[in-house]
Amino acid sequence: MRLASLIPLCLAVVMIATGFAPGRVSADTAGGSGPTCTAGWTVVKDVDNSFTWQNLPSAVSWTGSVQLLENVNETCVIIGARIDVTGPALGGTLSLNGNVFVSFSVQYPQAYDRHANVARNAFGNLLSWNPAAGVYTGYTIETHFDINARGADEYFVQGQGIPAVVTNVRVSLTLPMALLGRTVRAQVNVGPDLCQCKVTDFSIPDGTGSHPFWAVYVHAHPDDWQLFESPDSVSDYKAGYNPLFVYATAGDAGIESWYWQARQDSAEASVRWLVGIAVEDAWWTTICYTKLSEVCHPLWQINYGRTTSIFMHLPDGNGDGGGFNATGFQSLARLRDGNITSMTAVDNSTTYTGWDDVYLTLKALISSYAPYDATTKINAPDFDRGAQSGDHSDHLAVADAVYAITIQAGTPWTRTWFIDYPIAYADARYPANMDPASYELKKSLFMAYSDRMKHLVGIDEYSIVPWFYENCFQRDYSRVG
Repeated sequence: MRLASLIPLCLAVVMIATGFAPGRVSADTAGGSGPTCTAGWTVVKDVDNSFTWQNLPSAVSWTGSVQLLENVNETCVIIGARIDVTGPALGGTLSLNGNVFVSFSVQYPQAYDRHANVARNAFGNLLSWNPAAGVYTGYTIETHFDINARGADEYFVQGQGIPAVVTNVRVSLTLPMALLGRTVRAQVNVGPDLCQCKVTDFSIPDGTGSHPFWAVYVHAHPDDWQLFESPDSVSDYKAGYNPLFVYATAGDAGIESWYWQARQDSAEASVRWLVGIAVEDAWWTTICYTKLSEVCHPLWQINYGRTTSIFMHLPDGNGDGGGFNATGFQSLARLRDGNITSMTAVDNSTTYTGWDDVYLTLKALISSYAPYDATTKINAPDFDRGAQSGDHSDHLAVADAVYAITIQAGTPWTRTWFIDYPIAYADARYPANMDPASYELKKSLFMAYSDRMKHLVGIDEYSIVPWFYENCFQRDYSRVG
């Protein structure tokens, strides 16, 4: 939400622990003393990932499997996760002929096509491997450490032009705990740029039961989903959905970076309130799609428990869509309408060229995290200008972007469209409809944000326009379609 002259500036942390402790597996209780488990590594899933590729005279054949393992302690808390490449008996077998190479890595959230991009979304640290690095008859083994800022590693086998067989191949890559509850891709790639070959998806259990479904909350600013797409967000989370929060703009209001950075942190305060105690981590992720060629954009990702927050950091467009002087009068509305041809993130992390670059990135983003089927719920501002009269330009632009990737594109996701500013201004079409419990949920979500802003930068957003927020807390209107 961006209230031009009514906007405050940043906030404080309200962390309410719910007693939910992620990372605990199911187990029988022993005499009422709590859960007990046999400590150690357990295979969660084993998948045959054998393949054969050939473009004679070059050829590669892999016979083996890839496994997901988790490590639990005596009280059933998950304390580690790893991906193992292995095979029958002592390991897998790799046959190769020609000057080709084979790369083993773990990717999240997207696999890669060109080996030059192996580091882009790579995760995992080499724990053990066989054969050891060195030169052998017909091939060379290389261990590539710290291929990106996350410290990810890669196991690499280079052919030397003659037929060779590598036996007893075993590779273990440990994964960060922040990937619990997420789907990683164990990738075997043949290069240079010859074959993606085998990408095996593993959904890593987080110890809180099965959570195969996703609820995506797309909006413009760091406080929008709390005000306009809740308490649905709370209901979805409690029903077991994995929330994906997508923030299209930084909500910067043309102010320096301290402001939008505080708003970003404050948005996470709402997430923390929703989840309770959980593992938290953050990194840059790269989302790509193919048009005439591959187009990629780095996006800031924060993981908290089984929630994922993506910040696109585009400039706030101002209420009327004219933008702000500090960011060159850029706005989503002006980009959509063709008044500007490109738009650069407020942190200069990336530039979007054309309106379709924005919505195609959004589509690729959602597809990378959530299933491409009707089990995925997309929640977005309503694109109906009559229903949304007087709404913020950024809200409407986000609505148009989501419309383009759902209804217009014919994607299978379930869609819910929410009313924004009209509820804040108590439009007579949208009378108060929240019961006391729903009112408190909605208010608590926003106050976690508002209190954090007050703590960080001394701005009490709620106290500036309490009537605006109270109108939102008392209302929630949406339609499915």
